Amino acid sequence: MKQSVLVFIFMLITGVNVYAQLGTPNVEEVYGGRILGITGYEINSDSVRIFISTESANSLFYADVLSNSATPNANNFSSISAVDADDNYGSEIQNIVAHTSSGYLFFAHNTEGLLKVDVPSTEPIQVSAGFINDMMFKGDTLIFLNANQIFLSTVDASANVTSLVSNVDPIISPGIQKLALHPFNKSLYVFIEGNNPELKKSDDSLSEITTGTTFSSISTSGLSNSVRWKTMAVAPSGRIFLFGDDNMDKYVAYTDDEITWISASIASGVSANNVAFHGDSTSYSVYHSKLYNHNNGEGSWSEFGNSSQDSAPNDGAVYADPLNNNMVYMTTDQGIGLTIDGGSSLFSIDNGVEAVQVQDFDMTESKDEGWMASKSGVRKVSNFLTSPTWTGSIFPQGDGSPYFSIEIDPSDSTYVYAGNVRIYRTTNDGTNWNRIFTPEDAPYNLPSVGTKARAIEVSPFDSSYIFAAFEVQDSLKGGLFVSEDRGANWSQILLEASIEGEDVDVTDIVFTIEAGTDTVAYVSVLYDLDFPQGRSIYKITRTSGASPSWNVEQDMNSLTTSTGSAIVASIWDLELTESGDTVIAVGTDAGINHPISYYKALNSDAVWTPITTSGFPFEEGKLARAASFGEDTLFVGVDNEVYYHILGESTWELGHSYPVGTEINVLFYDELLVGTGIGLFSHFNTGTEVSLENNISIPIDFVLQQNYPNPFNPSTNISFEIPTQTQVKLEVFNLLGQKVAELVNQPLSAGIYNFNFDATGFSSGIYIYRLDTGSTSITKKMLLVK
Repeated sequence: MKQSVLVFIFMLITGVNVYAQLGTPNVEEVYGGRILGITGYEINSDSVRIFISTESANSLFYADVLSNSATPNANNFSSISAVDADDNYGSEIQNIVAHTSSGYLFFAHNTEGLLKVDVPSTEPIQVSAGFINDMMFKGDTLIFLNANQIFLSTVDASANVTSLVSNVDPIISPGIQKLALHPFNKSLYVFIEGNNPELKKSDDSLSEITTGTTFSSISTSGLSNSVRWKTMAVAPSGRIFLFGDDNMDKYVAYTDDEITWISASIASGVSANNVAFHGDSTSYSVYHSKLYNHNNGEGSWSEFGNSSQDSAPNDGAVYADPLNNNMVYMTTDQGIGLTIDGGSSLFSIDNGVEAVQVQDFDMTESKDEGWMASKSGVRKVSNFLTSPTWTGSIFPQGDGSPYFSIEIDPSDSTYVYAGNVRIYRTTNDGTNWNRIFTPEDAPYNLPSVGTKARAIEVSPFDSSYIFAAFEVQDSLKGGLFVSEDRGANWSQILLEASIEGEDVDVTDIVFTIEAGTDTVAYVSVLYDLDFPQGRSIYKITRTSGASPSWNVEQDMNSLTTSTGSAIVASIWDLELTESGDTVIAVGTDAGINHPISYYKALNSDAVWTPITTSGFPFEEGKLARAASFGEDTLFVGVDNEVYYHILGESTWELGHSYPVGTEINVLFYDELLVGTGIGLFSHFNTGTEVSLENNISIPIDFVLQQNYPNPFNPSTNISFEIPTQTQVKLEVFNLLGQKVAELVNQPLSAGIYNFNFDATGFSSGIYIYRLDTGSTSITKKMLLVK
């Protein structure tokens, strides 16, 4: 294998000027995200390892918790490296269960079936193909539902799986299914969600189940069919619990004799599909959604954190600590929370959970304060340039829908606007919020589900003008809305439609002032086959006179392009240069479906002109979704990569590759901030010309970069950073765990290193490369395609 010269050290010695890639991204301390599953196991008599699955490309995380102690303490979470953002499992992992003897995590993926993985791991191993509805462990017996059939296996201390019984058919209807086991007679229960739910139990105990085992039905006819019963569980006493909701209130039902059901409404809101217990057969606590009950499920229920909290509980997964009967882990509006007193108080333990899906970001002109919109609320950062301090998740008026847009009034930073389905405004820097607009109301009647406020823009020339861009997927609904009195009243500016509430999907807005006009806004839209003329960009001009109005013109037509032909595209992002005299547009061509970038100089001869495609990923299927302009450099996010183009240069350069599968949703220039589907990152080394002679920087942590290019043929570069002098090994393995190459095995000083891996003679496939320093071991995957 060929090793490259250490380019970094060479540049320090020679002091040459280079066009550098973007520096290694720093993770901003924006932790949390949407939690889908929680499980764990006892490490020893004092500690528990907790696993979580997230609605993020960083799919799985783990943390060790000192729980059996007078002062319980949770360590920071770390992603499971073999199931993180570059492994393409995405947000399709929900069911997870841990095996105590081996320490392995078993997880169900929507398309890959049932898999197992250890910590640390080189590669998940498939246990069973198919769609896994539910799974559980009873000791070393793994029980799982694959489609409509039950499978039983034994798992040993090395996580080897041996099939015991396959294809047990309880004869149940298709649907969302749950498993449970009776604590005494060991009957296996199968539950099917619905307004008329099905509940069956095995006629044999677990150890006697065979392929021919029959299941008896338990009547649920006494339950209200106005409630959708979503989940079931069996308590330590053998009591069977069902939970559900009627879209307004949560309900519980239980039976001790499998004949008579007692049911009650227990709280407002909707139910989750998780239940957990603490206690024994005579006295136990029940945990469900964001509720708990310490009286065997009878009587009143309380909400987690009802006495004190630093994060609000959410209706999601719950997990009872196996060592401490006062500790429960639950989903919160920010991520994951923990109670150590049975539920009355709640605090966040999100540190390290890089799963926040960042959708938008805005900063004050001083770059000292900023606001972020994400799928898990909005957050503010203060003192960004000196000592950044982030708030926890904020949900205006308790609205937990995902947030897609954020805007700071450029004339008064205490005014901040946030958009999800609705538009909210604070006038006191986030202390209080008011809902100022929702297109759900008549006459627009946009749906509550699927509507996204993609952008909010306050005119920098007159803060009374506010535009809001809405997208409604797979619908004729959508459009551009305007307020001319700082949000008090709203109307729709129709772009293509003639009926209010029905129009093309709008994605972004920029305001400009052009010669001879009042105020001009450029508005980007998605190409819409329902409105065949709906495409690309519209120019909205405020007309003056006795009856001022907004005049709409379709831009990017044959008269406003340098090529003399219409540009038919979906434009996702618009940016102004720092001088405000040029508009940048990026998106996707509607024909060949490749990323595009254009500019329009705002002068009397203004036309849309394509930016050079040299070095740009001009490939079908790629999406340019975000852009930003800083100093003399344009940055564009294409899929998981950031490209930059320095004005005056003839080509684009690749600045940084995030893990494959990572969505870049927003770029913001302060050096460069990158909002992705796994968090917010900052780069403090832009693509402008720099001299490294006087800019020696020592890494602050061990970092192993994703190889580039990836996939590759036949060679690729692998970079890593080490903060101190240490013995370093960089090795390559195949999927069987066999070492196929050793690139480094020697002491190295602190610095940034780059090595070349030449795979000439190797077979196509996935390879694992590992950086090992004795105290730190990091692995990543790469793909050789010949």
